[in-house]
Amino acid sequence: MKRFLLLLAMAAAAACSPAADFSARLMSFNVRMSAGGDGENCWENRRDAALAMITACNPDCFGVQEALPDQMEDLRGGLPEYSSVGVPRDGDGKGECMAVFYRADRLELLDSASFWLSETPREVSYGWDAACRRTATFVRLKDRASRTEFAYINTHLDHMGPVAREESVKLLVHLADSLAAGIPVVIGGDLNSGISPIFQPFLQAGFVSARVSAPVTDGRGTYNGWGTADEPIDHFFVRGFETESFRVVRDDFGVPFVSDHYPIEITLAPARERKTAVVLGDSYSTFYAFIPEVNDCWYFTDPHEQNDVCLPEQTWWRLLCSRLDFRLVLNQSWSGATVCNTGYNGKDYSDRSFVCRADECAALRPDLLFICGGTNDSWAGIPVGELKYSDWTDEDLYCFLPAFCRMLDKIRTASPSTRIVNVLNSELSEEVTSGQIDACAHYGVECVLLEDVEKGWGHPSVAGMQAICDQVAALF
Repeated sequence: MKRFLLLLAMAAAAACSPAADFSARLMSFNVRMSAGGDGENCWENRRDAALAMITACNPDCFGVQEALPDQMEDLRGGLPEYSSVGVPRDGDGKGECMAVFYRADRLELLDSASFWLSETPREVSYGWDAACRRTATFVRLKDRASRTEFAYINTHLDHMGPVAREESVKLLVHLADSLAAGIPVVIGGDLNSGISPIFQPFLQAGFVSARVSAPVTDGRGTYNGWGTADEPIDHFFVRGFETESFRVVRDDFGVPFVSDHYPIEITLAPARERKTAVVLGDSYSTFYAFIPEVNDCWYFTDPHEQNDVCLPEQTWWRLLCSRLDFRLVLNQSWSGATVCNTGYNGKDYSDRSFVCRADECAALRPDLLFICGGTNDSWAGIPVGELKYSDWTDEDLYCFLPAFCRMLDKIRTASPSTRIVNVLNSELSEEVTSGQIDACAHYGVECVLLEDVEKGWGHPSVAGMQAICDQVAALF
């Protein structure tokens, strides 16, 4: 009997784990509603191109947002190889549909449900301060070949209500935990926000941003506003799978735009054991679309005139995660940020200082946390202060050394098992450099003193980024 129960448990565990040969491509596509009054960009002019785009990308499963009944009819008629589930958000067959399409020849539908993002998710309803009714479509699918089961939740967060977006993320985590316990889950769609603290519940529940974590990724925006914008507001968050690639689909399909959003696609594979990593940094560690949207950024896909870094994979932190096979969970970097709460020209930086952002990083309890700061504290001539290892006052945190100590203490207290690596820039003042070394020794933090880092406009170039990666990797 015991042997039978053991075999049953092993079989159940195997059923919940992706098969070694499993691979799948998922897509999210805000189709832009046909009633949008978009002139030459109307749905009638884009429909064939949208169908051609989906056919060319050939996803195994994809979610759409904003699809009105006529668009659902066009998608179903033009893509007969896909089955679909989802209900219009306004009830009685009216309104936008957040449908999920899946290849029935490859994937078997085990379960599905629609929910409203509100306090009453089973009822047609508005949630919190949302301007519109918002829904999520849940599917549980099984790969017919490998028998791998996974869940996908397709959604569209509100564009106006900040409370609605925040509460909707919490609800989505609850749905994932209650409906898909023990199997991989993907949550994706138009989330109407760049990387943001509202996504913290995803990260704390074990999800990772596909864009941030994928070894092959894309630094371009998704919302194009018919050529007037470039905002990275469409996302996939993944748990229980490895995201091998993330791509913003910007190919030419014969029209200027297939929608006012570019689709995004990911390739999934079975998860493997990898250490998780978080970056807490300043401009040296930024890249557009990979840091919280409220944070100032220095590196973009359009490079600065005297600096050649233009791709996320050229950054020191992406190079390092790739070389050492770390899974990047969060990059909490802010261009121009200081470790302490005093900024340039004496401004109050308590909204962006390292000491304030450390809490969000430590809450994730990563295996590794890389700190790369102190540069702006040194360059801005901020009061250095004295090393202080306890009993900090609010006033203390406006001086570099006590704030640096408080930052390390926060991380050590909240996540004692995290390996912390402090990366020290060259050309800092002696007080800032030696103070960091002494504080790190007190807290058991490893230090890397950078040397010979090539720079353009005071920031690491492609060669400089590689040098930083090489010097930090030497610790491992």
